[in-house]
Amino acid sequence: MTESPDLIEAKAALKGSVGLALVKGGCAVSYCGRGIGDLYAAVKGGADYAGYAAADKIVGRAAAFLFVALKVASVYAAVLSESGREVLLAYGIDCFYGELTENIINRAGSGRCPMEEATESVTDPAEAVDAIGAKLKELRLKAAR
Repeated sequence: MTESPDLIEAKAALKGSVGLALVKGGCAVSYCGRGIGDLYAAVKGGADYAGYAAADKIVGRAAAFLFVALKVASVYAAVLSESGREVLLAYGIDCFYGELTENIINRAGSGRCPMEEATESVTDPAEAVDAIGAKLKELRLKAAR
């Protein structure tokens, strides 16, 4: 399996503040947000990324389910979790990575990513999207206090 020209272009866009890039046939979209928020917003907003190649700095199980929901063709992750890789491959999405890791760690470095925990027992992409949304809402409420 080799990287497509679209994936090579998306991968090249991952620098500086760009954390997520999607490319298809010369059409490129990039996001600069931190974490999974932009990817979740794309899914909930009905973005049409079917067939796109995606490159992301960190892809765990939760992000993998969001890529499945977006129907992307391939994913490159600078860091990819083993469970994220399993999800992508189970749904026929070609995946490439810089580093494969057992788990994605939370921002504090004190444990697993809360999004990974929210989706660890989920097997359906739609359920995963709901679980991610609920966890994001919970985290926003905590941050607002």
